[in-house]
Amino acid sequence: MRSFALNLIVFASVAVLSASCLHAAQVDPEEISGLAAALTKVSAPVHSTVRYKNPPADIGDAALLALATAHNPSLLAAFDGYVLRARQDGPNSSVLVCKGEIALVEDAGCTGQSDWHATQADHPCDYVLDLATTCP
Repeated sequence: MRSFALNLIVFASVAVLSASCLHAAQVDPEEISGLAAALTKVSAPVHSTVRYKNPPADIGDAALLALATAHNPSLLAAFDGYVLRARQDGPNSSVLVCKGEIALVEDAGCTGQSDWHATQADHPCDYVLDLATTCP
C-alpha cells in the first residue's frame, strides 16, 4: 500500500510538471510597458533614417541603430541586457526588443505607439509585424 501511495505521488507530480511545460511562461507586463515606451523613442529616428537618409539596403541592425541614434546614443541605454534589432523594408522600418531568444516588443516607426507586445514568452526573436499592413 505504501509503495502504491508513493507511486501515485510521483505520477501526479510528473503529470503536473509535464502539463505546466505545455504552457509558455508569462511575460512581465511592467517590463513590457517600460520597454515599449523606450522603444517608441528609438523606432521614430530609425523610421526617419530609413525614409530620409537612404541607408544601404544591406545595413546591419547595429549600424542602422547607430546611424539613427547618432544624435542621441543614450536612447539605446534602456536596452542594456536586451537584444535590439532593426530592419528596413522599403520606406518602412521596425525595431524589435528580445530577451535572449524571446521576442518581447516590436514597434514600426510609422505609428505613434508600440505595435506588438508579447503576452507569453513563446515568440522567437524574429520580426512579427507585416510592415506593408502596419504602415499605411
